[in-house]
Amino acid sequence: MSVYKKRWEGGHVRKNRTVSLTFPNSMVFRDDYLIKRSLNVDYVILYAWITHKEAMVHHAPRAESYWHAVVRDYSFLDPVPPFERPYKEHNRCLTWNTEQAWKLQANRIPRCPRENDLMEINFPYASSGEGTGIVKKFQKFKNRELEAMRKHHLSYPTFTISLWLYLLHFCERALCGILYFIDSGEMYGTPALFLTNEGKRKKIPGGLN
Repeated sequence: MSVYKKRWEGGHVRKNRTVSLTFPNSMVFRDDYLIKRSLNVDYVILYAWITHKEAMVHHAPRAESYWHAVVRDYSFLDPVPPFERPYKEHNRCLTWNTEQAWKLQANRIPRCPRENDLMEINFPYASSGEGTGIVKKFQKFKNRELEAMRKHHLSYPTFTISLWLYLLHFCERALCGILYFIDSGEMYGTPALFLTNEGKRKKIPGGLN
């Protein structure tokens, strides 16, 4: 999400220019009676580049302008957690009832219910050899910060699986599936784990695009 842009044209005079970064209040200050929902920012990247005026295309995408620049650089900024940020001075008078209601919650840090991303399967599970097996889906988090992180990692998820596998018969095919998911394009939507007819494990990468 792009939250700050600044562009200017310079002549042939060499001089230093100081640019002040201006971010939205929800990224800089704590919640108060006007700023209702401060954003929990995971990371901030600041890009800067210089382009020849003759080659500048104002409607070009930012990534295209950046990679075709004469000089370019970037830097990571350290975001401050919402409850470690200062309150903003709004310079306005509150009504008596609004001020009293604000004082009751001014220094409180709300506690969210405990949530985890652990997916448990009732043990033991006896498989009769059907093709579907067990299908589990992760539920959405109620905590907005956790849910934002979950959505952010949808394109490159990571997970750990732990299981004990007891076989009554050897695998009769070249590969017997232990863990895999086939998406709508008939491709492996997750890394796959198979068992060979020799009793060995075989891993197939998937879900990386």
